[in-house]
Amino acid sequence: MAGEPDIVPRAELAGIIARDAALRQSLLGRAMSHTHNPHEAEDLFQSTLETALDPDHAAWDRNKYLTAAIFLGSVMNGLARNRLRSSYMARREDLDEQNPPQVSAPKDDPE
Repeated sequence: MAGEPDIVPRAELAGIIARDAALRQSLLGRAMSHTHNPHEAEDLFQSTLETALDPDHAAWDRNKYLTAAIFLGSVMNGLARNRLRSSYMARREDLDEQNPPQVSAPKDDPE
């Protein structure tokens, strides 16, 4: 039946990740495009693998994600969005809305 999930066992996903160096390189490149920092990219890459293999996280359903790369990319995109949202909220909490920072007036236009 088309509506039934086709869940890939986590051990099978772990094997695909371990055997496929091109997949790992692609994920690391995608992580770098999210973070623009090698250390943060490595951290995002590792978090992606940990999350994808975590039994508490949604498993890879081949009916939703045709390949391991698509599934892992989706996991990474979610983690990257959450990190960005968290950093935005942390910066926002640092602002005191009652006493906003002073902004200098624009310089006179010479024309």
